[in-house]
Formats: sequence, C-alpha cells, structure tokens
Amino acid sequence: LIGGTPSLKINHGSGTLVLQLKNVGVNDRRWHRLDVRSNSKEVFLTLDRCFSAIVMEAEGVESWVMTEDRSSCEIRGVTPNRDK
Repeated sequence: LIGGTPSLKINHGSGTLVLQLKNVGVNDRRWHRLDVRSNSKEVFLTLDRCFSAIVMEAEGVESWVMTEDRSSCEIRGVTPNRDK
C-alpha cells in the first residue's frame, strides 16, 4: 500500500512493472481482497473482486448491449521486453 492505495511492483526478469489503482483508498479499517493474475506477460491487479465495477446496459438492434467499466477496481499492465 502506498498512502492507502493498492500498488504492485512485479518483475519477471525483464524489468519492473508498477501497477497502482487510482482514486481508490483501502485505509478504511475494513478487510479488502487483492487478486493478482498473470499470463506471463499481462498482469492484472483487482480489488474486492471488482464488485464496484459499473455495468451499463443499453438497448441495441434486436438485443441488449452491456458494457462494464472496471477502471475503479482493476488495473492491467504488460511486463517490459519480450521475456516471460
């Protein structure tokens, strides 16, 4: 945590990737869950299973269109260089 904000520094041997959730504070004296997922290059940092994601639905042509904004609870990055 940096100033109550979830942060992750990860290095798979090819350089350091730094991920930090913006405008999110977890210094509220409550339990929180942080998940880190990686597929060797791409890394995800997710807060509280992203329950705070904003889901928007709109009526499209013959169907409903749903989009999800996860920017308040998840950040993604790619480790530097080609190494895994």
